[in-house]
Amino acid sequence: MMEATEEKDRSEELKPCPFCGSPAQGPEEATYSDVNTDNAWWITCNHSQCLASMEFETKEEAVAAWNKRYPLEDATSDNHPGSFSRMIQKFENVVSEKGGNNE
Repeated sequence: MMEATEEKDRSEELKPCPFCGSPAQGPEEATYSDVNTDNAWWITCNHSQCLASMEFETKEEAVAAWNKRYPLEDATSDNHPGSFSRMIQKFENVVSEKGGNNE
């Protein structure tokens, strides 16, 4: 039977970097934070030329977000929140709210 500490350690294992496949480093408590909180947790890619990193308010959120993977078919769908067509739509909404006109 798995002990609670073993289970916790396994839940905190990090998947490789989602961009380059290199091992991840963290989670580490941040001494400087862009998150508006007293505590922040960082996970970064170990590859010197990969800039992938994430910062969250809790260690658990950081691990869960880093380990989250979307199937490729979901990422290319217009329904995915990070799809190119959705980003263009958001950009156009911001421009129209600011009164900009690209014509």
